[in-house]
Amino acid sequence: MRTIEYSGQVLAKIISIGECTRPIQFFSEADDALQVGVSICSKGNYIQNHIHNIFPRNSMILNEVLYVVKGAMKANLYSADRKFVESALVKEGEFIILLNGGHGFEPLTDETVIFEAKNGPFVSVEHDKTKF
Repeated sequence: MRTIEYSGQVLAKIISIGECTRPIQFFSEADDALQVGVSICSKGNYIQNHIHNIFPRNSMILNEVLYVVKGAMKANLYSADRKFVESALVKEGEFIILLNGGHGFEPLTDETVIFEAKNGPFVSVEHDKTKF
């Protein structure tokens, strides 16, 4: 796992699926607004049936995770005050957890396929994003 920080704040974590070795492995901290983990399951084992309890949660920031299914992309990472921090390569089979600051992406191959998940609810582009 590669962690990218700026001024003591974690901007992003980049993880390769190949790094996942435990049956259940989380890469986010317990207090992160977005909980990201990987489960390695074998036939005959299962994740017990369950529901998620209704519980008030307060999330002031929108976090994202992007998994590169096919191809590669360059992730440009910025501080919360829009200062460029660094570019990071995210390759096929890797995912990036975006926790703080700003970001932009550039596909590096034709037909790069990226799976994206983020916390909601989604209000609108104008409400949820400040483009720069």
